Amino acid sequence: MFKLVDVSKYYNSNGIVTIALEHINLEFKKGDIVAITGESGSGKSTLLNILCGNDSYDEGEIYFNGNETSYFDNNDLDNFRNKYVGFIYQNYNIIDSYTVLQNVMFPLLIKGIKYKEAKNRALELINKVGLKDRINHKGTKLSGGEKQRVVIARALASDPKILACDEPTGNLDGKTSKEIINLIKEVAKDKLVLIVSHNYNEVKDIATRKVTLVDGRVIEDKILNEVDEIKDEEMVLEKQQLSFMNITLFALENILSTPRKTLFTFIILFIMAFAILSLFKGTTYNFAISTRDQNDSSLFYMKDYKIISNKDGMPLDLNDFKDYTYDDTIYYNKSYQVLQIPYLYYTKIQVPYETLYGKLPEKEGEILLYLSNEKLNDYRNFINRNISISTVSGFKELTITGIAVTKYTKKVSFYSITDLTFDAIPTYNNDFIAMLTNYPDLRIRTRRTNDSKITIVLPISFQNKDLGDLYLKYGDPYILKYDYDVRYENTQDIVAELPNKMFDNVPIFEIAIVLSDMEMNDFISLGYEVYSPYDNSSINFNALLNILVVSLLLLLPVFALLLVSYFAFKTIYNSKAKEYTIMRIIGINKKDMLRIISLETIYISVLSLICAYILNFILGYGFNVLIYKVNSLLVNLIYIFIMTIFLAIISYKFNKKLYDSTIAKTLKEA
Repeated sequence: MFKLVDVSKYYNSNGIVTIALEHINLEFKKGDIVAITGESGSGKSTLLNILCGNDSYDEGEIYFNGNETSYFDNNDLDNFRNKYVGFIYQNYNIIDSYTVLQNVMFPLLIKGIKYKEAKNRALELINKVGLKDRINHKGTKLSGGEKQRVVIARALASDPKILACDEPTGNLDGKTSKEIINLIKEVAKDKLVLIVSHNYNEVKDIATRKVTLVDGRVIEDKILNEVDEIKDEEMVLEKQQLSFMNITLFALENILSTPRKTLFTFIILFIMAFAILSLFKGTTYNFAISTRDQNDSSLFYMKDYKIISNKDGMPLDLNDFKDYTYDDTIYYNKSYQVLQIPYLYYTKIQVPYETLYGKLPEKEGEILLYLSNEKLNDYRNFINRNISISTVSGFKELTITGIAVTKYTKKVSFYSITDLTFDAIPTYNNDFIAMLTNYPDLRIRTRRTNDSKITIVLPISFQNKDLGDLYLKYGDPYILKYDYDVRYENTQDIVAELPNKMFDNVPIFEIAIVLSDMEMNDFISLGYEVYSPYDNSSINFNALLNILVVSLLLLLPVFALLLVSYFAFKTIYNSKAKEYTIMRIIGINKKDMLRIISLETIYISVLSLICAYILNFILGYGFNVLIYKVNSLLVNLIYIFIMTIFLAIISYKFNKKLYDSTIAKTLKEA
């Protein structure tokens, strides 16, 4: 079975070379029960680890069933252990977070055996080693003798040809030790059993051969009982690959069996996810409100939505726009509750559409809603509902007969066969911002003194100063210039009084209407300046520079968060290194281990991501925190991309570290 020819093994520690094994020449055959004895540090465990693929050797050759093994890579060694070797250790090396049943089923499942069959086989072995009443107990709840029985059952589960026992009774009392040795003898038929022991007397009754080592050299190789030679089989190292179902099963078991580590991982991922999401959304929001075409109210501008002004800065003649629709607000009524539907606009153009839900308007008072595909689910249940259009002249009652999905709009708009007429100014109850040309950054308080007056309140420190022109900004894009009178009150404020009765005869310098491209060109030819928020998505140099600077500044806290999270993850994964190494001992290959670790991380990260978005929604729409109302697909995609890359790097680096070291070294360090 095994033939060792001049095999040597050296360890190098800080430039000091230590000889672990020196020119070992041995042969072991199937049916042997070999007691490998010697003092501590004599090389017993090293010899066992080299034979069973847990460690490498530096010189000579080891033949298994006549095949050289020096060319084995990690994947070959994984498959070798999976197919041929069962392990019993002094320190048990069971997965403490798994139950007895899960521990024994594990090697069966990684060999591709179906779950039900693996469970039945595991139950049979558990009963055989006397643990029938402990099936659902985790490793942490078992005594030393019980753990060793689990290890024996697990070692036998895949019917190995080699049973490798490293001090199997080292941590047990005398009575339990004897039981374990007898159990090993009972299951040793047709196997090569290698027992490393510093106490030869414990194994002498079952050993057929004794090998003694001193300082890495064989000083005794004694046959105690001849065994019939069993013909070796042809070595076959199948490339084992776990099914996705088993990968998923192992990942979930690892998550659920270690709740504290899972919770800690979740908390780290949640904090990182929400913090990075907040940084992205906050930056996006601040950038959006700093540019005219990227503000919060323009995130869903209609394609045909245009803003018109005079090139010479003079007021507009509204008669030129009497056949067009001004910006307004749409409401719908449900059980006498009036709820606002933001950003709905009327167009006199019947826009081409791709899909129609419901039907087209057929008579006066009926309308058709135009939606982009991404907004469909928000408004699909509005078909056959009544809505009221709110204007300064009152409400217009309309019925939604259908919804049309079109690529020509980002905002919700509607079409009616009725020639609707709207007032130029939105309802005067709407909020507005007052601005002074000489103090553009000044935040000005406003208040309504009576039914006919609006007052703009300024600190008394502005007395006798040139305030410049005053503008009222109604949402975006209405900007209206006003003449105003200034007076002084006992409140130490300057009060500018403005006429407010339906805003009669107020000069308008800018207006928002719905125009087709042809109509827009007509207005341009008449000398108007036309601005399209929808089309103005191209980024000029200043905007590009702004984005670049903001992005670079954003990367610093993001990088810091990722760095802190990386070291936290490193600590968590290092604490789980022993469990993963035990999986590797049993025969999981590098690729499957990476899939398990990655899937564990993905499951927890998806949960943390969902929780981060839920908190984002609560803060945005429950507590009205504006930055969390930003809903940019690009921001979400960039964020998910960064998180995915980060998690992939974490999983890959840990898996690489796990496989860069030999099993023997990893177990020693764990």
